Amino acid sequence: MAHRYDVSLKSLFQHDGNGIIRRRLFGARVTEHLATEQPQVLNNRADLVVRTEDGGLHHVEFQAANESEFGRRMFEYYAYLHCTHKEHVIQTVLYLGRDALRLESGYRTPSMEFRFEIINLKELDAEPLLASDDWADVALALLANGDREKVLAVAVSRLRRMGREERSWASGTIILLSG
Repeated sequence: MAHRYDVSLKSLFQHDGNGIIRRRLFGARVTEHLATEQPQVLNNRADLVVRTEDGGLHHVEFQAANESEFGRRMFEYYAYLHCTHKEHVIQTVLYLGRDALRLESGYRTPSMEFRFEIINLKELDAEPLLASDDWADVALALLANGDREKVLAVAVSRLRRMGREERSWASGTIILLSG
């Protein structure tokens, strides 16, 4: 029933006219009717989505380059994840790029404003990261603000204390991040 109703209403407005309802809906005379049913292939592949012990749903994107439509992509991820999980999604971007950060931390249209947080790894001090027990902190210290030689020395020292399988995986991350 609803489909027939929609079809009938759409057909009312697909013919020329400039009546009261049209002016309220569109604000000006319609010059073109655009396709509304377009085939679409979506591949929503967020980098990391986790739930935290406090119940929060978090989406993290690892971004290595500035991208002009990045804010829109984050909005699309938010909409997809919100619809999937039926709750607010806390979004954070970890910027790992070598170039100066130029990403916008949001997406705006005339009718809405959407925001997310960006953490620029180059602005973080490497020292506290090196003191952490978390290997991710030590590995990412390579891209933080600090003495690269010292960071590598601490990372290699930590690698030596790891088991063989863990060391193999962890050394791969160091090679990748060190360039």
